[in-house]
Amino acid sequence: MPFSPSNGDGNSNARDDTIDKEMKELTTELQDILQLTPNQLTRIQQSMQGCIHESKICLSKFLLWMDHNANAIEKLDYVNVGIGVENGPVFEFSVDEGMDGGE
Repeated sequence: MPFSPSNGDGNSNARDDTIDKEMKELTTELQDILQLTPNQLTRIQQSMQGCIHESKICLSKFLLWMDHNANAIEKLDYVNVGIGVENGPVFEFSVDEGMDGGE
């Protein structure tokens, strides 16, 4: 059973091509070593795609948080960390409340 990964939007770039190639190689190796049934292979592929999707969501949320807190991040002093936080930057942690789709 050949594997044909898709990123869902029909667009492909060099990084997606590399990921697709690696996934095809992994699938071929698993087929050779484990002698997977088509059902088992499908379940593994779906799990892997789910993991990739979840990591993209997490990264997107982190990047949004960083963008939203850019001013506070710029105020951080990584070299001379003080004991008190009275003059430290203020971070906001619920930036995804206003996003469309709840993600």
